[in-house]
Order: sequence, then C-alpha cells, then structure tokens
Amino acid sequence: MARVVSVEQQLRIRACSAGDVEVFARYRADPVSATLTFGAVRTPETAEDVARFVETVNASGHLWIWADASDRAVGFSVLRSIDRLNRTLWTGSGIFEPDQRGRGLGSLGRRLVLDLVFNEMDYRRIYGEFGSFNEASRRSHLKMGAEIVGVRRQVYFSSGVYHDAVVYTVARERFNALFPPDPRRHLEVRR
Repeated sequence: MARVVSVEQQLRIRACSAGDVEVFARYRADPVSATLTFGAVRTPETAEDVARFVETVNASGHLWIWADASDRAVGFSVLRSIDRLNRTLWTGSGIFEPDQRGRGLGSLGRRLVLDLVFNEMDYRRIYGEFGSFNEASRRSHLKMGAEIVGVRRQVYFSSGVYHDAVVYTVARERFNALFPPDPRRHLEVRR
C-alpha cells in the first residue's frame, strides 16, 4: 500500500530568514519570474535594496516562505491590504526556481497559506490578481476555489505589450468545502 504524504510533510510555511534574501533577489531579478509575479520586469536592484524590502515586509509578519523538508526556500507568499475589521486581505505568491514550476508546489504553498489565513487567523475572504498571460497561476487559483470577479484592463506592461490583470477572490467556505480542515489537528497531544 502506498504511503499518503500530507501537504504539511511536503511544504511548510515559515518566516523569511537572512539566508533567503539571496534567492529572493535572484527571483526578483529574473525577467520571467518578475513578469509572472509582478506583471513587469523589475528595475535593477542591489542586494541591499532587496534585503531592505524583505526586512520591512518580514518585520510586519506578512512575508512567508514556503520551505521543503530540508528547510530550503522554494516559494513565498506576501499578505497585503489586510483589513482586520472585515477579515479580508490580498495575497501574492511565487515559486523561486523556474525548474520547480509546473510540479504542483504553487498549489501546495497556496493551500497551506489559505488554510492558515482562513482557519487559524479567521479571515473570511482573500483577493489577488494574476496576469492574463499566466495560465499556470489561473489553474492553481481555481484549484483553491477562486472565483474570477473582474479584470483590470491593460495594467501589466511586458515585452512592449499591455496585458490585463485578472482579479479573483476565494471565500473561506468554498476553500474549506474543497479542503476540509481537521478541527483537532492542533489540539491533539503529540508523543
């Protein structure tokens, strides 16, 4: 019989550490990675620029690293526009290494983040957007229960062309219907 490996055994969420800054800087400097995540090639940054960005976002607790079993950073999520009153926020994410994309890590990372945001932090709805050219992101978000709620016309500029940004939302109820949380997972005594 095949052993079932849980999502949590494949990836975990942790804070960004000083050792992650270099991989984050390479990611932000790569034109393809930057376009997939930010909708455009980023202007050149120094390592110190990236370190300051990471330090600022990480200090607020809103930059999360997806780490594999060996604690290697494979991806990230950023939480922004956090509305604690209405229990909503925006997320963005990415896989650091191009050769790791297309293997389901983005969906696993997003699933862990949404589970934490919905079922531990008590948020009701998340929002986000992806470039209309990013088919992998569209598929991954739909797997998480995303509903497309709009389009921001021609807001991403890459390779001399304007592209639309697709705006989506995921409701806690929809996510939990797809991925029911175990209500005792953090309450059981471990031996």
